[in-house]
Amino acid sequence: MNFTRRQMLKTATILASTAPFENWVEADAYQYFLAKISGGEAILPTENYIPFNWAFSEISAKNDGIKLSWNQVIPQKNESARLRVTSATDVREELIFEVKTAVSGKKIADWDLRFAALMQPFELLIPKEDLQAVFKEGIILKMIKGTKPFWFFSENN
Repeated sequence: MNFTRRQMLKTATILASTAPFENWVEADAYQYFLAKISGGEAILPTENYIPFNWAFSEISAKNDGIKLSWNQVIPQKNESARLRVTSATDVREELIFEVKTAVSGKKIADWDLRFAALMQPFELLIPKEDLQAVFKEGIILKMIKGTKPFWFFSENN
């Protein structure tokens, strides 16, 4: 079947209309909560650099991990949450982080971030049963495999 230019534009306009999204309830939209990071000191060697002069944090095998916490209360209807970090440098080794709640110490996962590329995002699904504890206590990220520090982007001022 051959389409004329007019038919193609008409079809594209119909497909691109906002009609399918008119019933979208704003309360169902995704929410992003930036974590407050504490513990550990971010020291970047002179041979490394962070692009765009963005803020960064460090997880190292030398310390007991870093704490991520949130000031927000999680909405009750949330089915799940995802923890995301983005690598601020290249990583040339296997890295595994232990993720556990900050107060009770409940292990949530061993998070594999092997061979991260600059600006590569990583995502970890937080189980529904752990959401309340994660938002109430915060979490600890501790390197359990790897020798070099992992630098990731953090909230800018």
